[in-house]
Amino acid sequence: MKLEKEKGIVYTSDLFVEKMVEIFKASEKPSPHLIGVEMEHFLINTQTLNSLRYGESGGQHEMMRKLTQKGWHVILEESQNVLGLEKDGSTLTLEPGGQVELSLPPYGSVEKIQDLYLTHRKEIEEVLGENQALVSLGYHPKSKIGDLPLLPKKRYKMMYDYFVSHGAFCHNMMKGTASTQVSIDYKDELDFRRKFRVANFLSPILADLFEATPIFEGALYGRPNCRLSIWEETDSKRSKLISGSLDQNFGYADYARYLLKIPPIVLLSEGVVYETGNEPLDALLSRFPLTDSDIDHLLSMVFPDVRVKSYIEIRMADALPYPFGFAVPAIIKGIFYNAANLEYFYEISKAYDDDFVRKQNRDLVLENRMMSEDFTRVSEAVVHKAMDVLDKNERDILSRLVGIRAREGSVAQWLRRLYVQDSDAFLKVIVGLEDAYEN
Repeated sequence: MKLEKEKGIVYTSDLFVEKMVEIFKASEKPSPHLIGVEMEHFLINTQTLNSLRYGESGGQHEMMRKLTQKGWHVILEESQNVLGLEKDGSTLTLEPGGQVELSLPPYGSVEKIQDLYLTHRKEIEEVLGENQALVSLGYHPKSKIGDLPLLPKKRYKMMYDYFVSHGAFCHNMMKGTASTQVSIDYKDELDFRRKFRVANFLSPILADLFEATPIFEGALYGRPNCRLSIWEETDSKRSKLISGSLDQNFGYADYARYLLKIPPIVLLSEGVVYETGNEPLDALLSRFPLTDSDIDHLLSMVFPDVRVKSYIEIRMADALPYPFGFAVPAIIKGIFYNAANLEYFYEISKAYDDDFVRKQNRDLVLENRMMSEDFTRVSEAVVHKAMDVLDKNERDILSRLVGIRAREGSVAQWLRRLYVQDSDAFLKVIVGLEDAYEN
């Protein structure tokens, strides 16, 4: 039996806002407590530190094909190129420069998420060849993006062409960066407003706490917050802080109106792919009917620090080596799922606005690596208040990160030192072997 193609709806701007409000309301959770985690990695040759190319022997395509023999199912394939897999609610997808993203289903326990991550990492490592490994950093440990071909995915080519004229580091963002993204639920629009505001208020602090980018384009990066610098020069309309984020009334409709102002670059209309150039969404609605699946895709074509889908996605942290990456969901759980802590930071945020947060981001990428004195105190409070409410396992994970920062200044500075002084220890750390922790 032939299935009928889903029919789209032609929206006006007002009807689109109404539709998005309906989607966000349908995503409310009566008792929000789940955490979703996405962790990105680079697939490298451990002898050279070079990143592998998708189609080469031992590359990502071969890795994905081998994983289908371990119970992973293909969910995305273009021209016989496997680009996405799924197993038991987890997905493994590939970013434009070959970054390997492992997305885990949401749980209330960071320990349970960590255990599942390690299970999947073991499966991946079993199909890798000799002298191959997944590593976690904010940028490729050696390769330059010009040496890595764009993955064979139609959407990526459209994005790559669009970004030529939309920021000095757009292509570095696409092909070179890797992050840790954490998703949280909200119970109603009031809860959404509080969490969205606090997440944006804390965005420079979270970027700074979880900085792990010692290398840029094959050389040591001597300044702080490399990945943050890249995002500062990446299509400002669709990236960084959304204007109005620190308005106490920023809610569902405001996020929908933000989407209307942004060129989608790649638009799906009834499942057909269109390249839209610089036209914003509100100028396209009358010409392109949208299904619910098409709207889901639209939500993924903006890249702010805090993004909204059927959850709030907090996106500022670099990819960090295991086990430090799990400090990200731990601290977010401690702040956003503890009512007293959320209220504490919400009340503090009322004294500040968008411009203040933007200035903190700009200051963090300067040589002196300084936040304002006020924000430094807030940063210290974030760690202490999260520690107070986390369980022992989560506190231990966060304590390791805090210890490295106290001793070295940041994970990135620690990694820079190891890269120069002890290359074996550097490799062990970025692969995620805990015995390198004390180096």
